[in-house]
Amino acid sequence: MTEAAQLRHLRLTDRALRAVIAAPYALFVPMLMTIDHYGDSPLHPAGELLLALGVVTVICLAVFAFLIREWAAWSYEYRHGGRLRRPIDWDHRWDGVRRALENSGLDIDTIAAYAVFRTHFNLETLHPPSRSLGVLGVFADWGARHNRKLIVSGATAGVAIAVAGELWPGWYDRPPFWIGVGVATTVLMPFAIWNGWSQYRLNARRPESVVLIPTQWRSRLSGDTPTATAVFLHEVSHVRHHDVARRRVIALYAHFAQFGAFLNAGMAFTVQGSEGPLFALFVIMAVSGILAVRRARTALLLVEELRADAEACTDEPTRKAMHLFLDNLPTPTRQTALRSRVLTTPWKLSVLFPAHKAIALMTLGNAVPLLTLFTLLWTGTVPPAPDL
Repeated sequence: MTEAAQLRHLRLTDRALRAVIAAPYALFVPMLMTIDHYGDSPLHPAGELLLALGVVTVICLAVFAFLIREWAAWSYEYRHGGRLRRPIDWDHRWDGVRRALENSGLDIDTIAAYAVFRTHFNLETLHPPSRSLGVLGVFADWGARHNRKLIVSGATAGVAIAVAGELWPGWYDRPPFWIGVGVATTVLMPFAIWNGWSQYRLNARRPESVVLIPTQWRSRLSGDTPTATAVFLHEVSHVRHHDVARRRVIALYAHFAQFGAFLNAGMAFTVQGSEGPLFALFVIMAVSGILAVRRARTALLLVEELRADAEACTDEPTRKAMHLFLDNLPTPTRQTALRSRVLTTPWKLSVLFPAHKAIALMTLGNAVPLLTLFTLLWTGTVPPAPDL
């Protein structure tokens, strides 16, 4: 199989795995439509669809708000962590690195590279999140510095509100309170929308990915050794595809997607039937959905590494060099063993079996049963549960 075909399979698998992680959010739409349709005051089906889409959108935006908070903390740590690094000016001392980049067909102006001073010989790819411009960025840094104090203050305020509700019932059910809430929301909402859009544009749509190059690697790359070139171009591939930045986004959404898969399994109790089989179906759907999301996240890391290997090792010397490099790692893993085997054997689709397993689990164990129950209910083939 050609290298182009291998990269095409990896690209398609990457998209399928991302769809697995997004599936619990999408499948929550028919779940919400069913709950509303058989509720006390059902809407028109079009209204139910719009309502469900709105709820799922709000959930996704809430997860994105958590992500913005983490970006702010990572950005502050990157800028104030004290690590010694400086942008590479590509003078004559970096001719070996420059030659390795140009020989791979890359433009050095498109690679954000920094020199670091280390005692060990490791390359590293990072995504330093960019902070919002202006006052919003200043507030983000302030929040990162006082993160613990803000958490304690929020918890204290929550307890105070709960105690006030017990001592003065209905204190919040007054026009002045809700007018104040409305005014505060109206004032803060434009800033929240602008900050969210800025963070999406800076850290999700066009993230800055950099490769940190220890100064010791200048001599290794100047010698044009296949191992140094292959490992370096492997990291450059991660930079070009923004893999590190994407991993953070996927990790957070996958975390909440597992809970979504568990909620979607509740579709088993929307139909009328025996409790035993329905509970068994619920367990199958929940376990399949949760395992699918977890394995999809792990398989995505494997796909990224295989793609980086394929793009970095384009000839026999670099493939052999990378194979020896992986075999001699001090802490080998199953993933590195698989990558090493792929470099020395013909490409087979069985290499992506972990990814295929995750896709099959989500499709057959969660999505198909949920959509089948949804179709049977809405077509009247099976009656709904009495307490739905």
